[in-house]
This record gives sequence, structure tokens and C-alpha cells, in this order.
Amino acid sequence: FVLEASPVINVVHIYGDKSGGYVRSLFANESIFKANSVSFRNVDPSLLATADLVVLDGVPELGGSLPTAIQNFVKRGGSLAVFPSATGGNGSNALLAGLGAFPQPPPKEEGQNSSPLGGGREGAALSPPDTKNPFFEGIFENTTQKDRMEMPTARAVWQWAGQGASLLRFRDGGSFMSRFAVQRGQVYVCASPLDDAFTSFHKHALFVPVMYKMAALSKSRERLAYSFQEPSIAV
Repeated sequence: FVLEASPVINVVHIYGDKSGGYVRSLFANESIFKANSVSFRNVDPSLLATADLVVLDGVPELGGSLPTAIQNFVKRGGSLAVFPSATGGNGSNALLAGLGAFPQPPPKEEGQNSSPLGGGREGAALSPPDTKNPFFEGIFENTTQKDRMEMPTARAVWQWAGQGASLLRFRDGGSFMSRFAVQRGQVYVCASPLDDAFTSFHKHALFVPVMYKMAALSKSRERLAYSFQEPSIAV
């Protein structure tokens, strides 16, 4: 898996107190990215002026003018990726609702252990990605590779029915990660926090190429069928 060497992709990573640092480490590894990781408590909205991709990573609340700044960023053509908080507070809900995405806690199943996040799937496996989806072009060497892949598991704290374009699904058909087109921009929503108690996605081989593909498309969204075979940096 490789990425085109230029131009530089500007990433703003806004993290919550319980963030495991997976996103920060991911974008710090390659010079193609200019990444700025900041706590949700200390975000200067002006950072969004030069951003291509904004990642909300376990953010429990969004205050001040930041929600409006992020909404305007997306509507102008920016890309936003949202991973919910593992602590129960999800300040991203109102933000996403304002962008046309309405994730909700999944219904609690009968007999299920209590959860501060309202229950949901317990370690349900994901289905292999659809390699015909242009988003995954260049990620797999061949169509049989994904069929042999042991997929990550996840417990959803958000669900959304009939909304967005699913990129990754649970085996029962529910969405794990979807993409929403919002005016000129893109919003990616994940059903689970990047936390070991909720998913193994952040430790799976898919995590790096999926996040890098989001970043690549944020810089050049017209190239949905992005080629990873051009003069490039290997990652």
C-alpha cells in the first residue's frame, strides 16, 4: 500500500481525554502528512482554515464556536472523520445532525449487561470490504486477499439506518463505517470508539489504509478511484 508523495495533506486531529493515540501515531509516521493533534479542550478553530481532513477521536463534547467552524469546514469541501467517545458523552451528535447524519445509540438487547453507552453488539465481527467499492481500489492486491482476511470485531455505540454509503459493515448488515456527502465535503462516521473495549479495528491491518485513503481523498476528492501505483512513498 502506497501514497502519492505530494502535495502535503493537512490533518487536524482533535482527541478526547481517553484517546489511545492511534490516530496521532498514524499520521505522524509519514512526511506526506502535516498533522496537528490537539485536545478538544484547547482547539483553536482557526486551525481548520488550512486543514484537508479533521478527525474527531473520542471527543465527549464540543464547545464554543468549534461545532459551527467544523460544519462550515465540511460544507466548503473539507473531510471530517468521527469516532465516538468511549466515556458516554458524545458532543459530536449535534454536530453530525447539523451535517445530515443522525447516529443514535443502538437498542439494548434483552438480558444484555448494562452499559453507559446503551448496550449494542458485543464483539460482533465485521464483513470483508466490498472490493468493488471505489474507496477500496488499490488497497487489496487481489479479490481473494480480503476473503482470507480475519476481520476485526466491534461493539457499536452508534447506529444509523439507511443513511450514507457504507464502507464497512457488521455481518448482520449494520453499518460500522459510512461516508456522507455534505455539500462539497465528506463526513466519515464510525460506530465504535477506537478503544480496546469496543473494537479491534484500530489494531487491524485495515486501519492504516482506510485512514490514509480518507486523507488522500480529502486532498483530491475528484479522484475517488485513487491510484496507489503512481510514483509514491511506501507506507
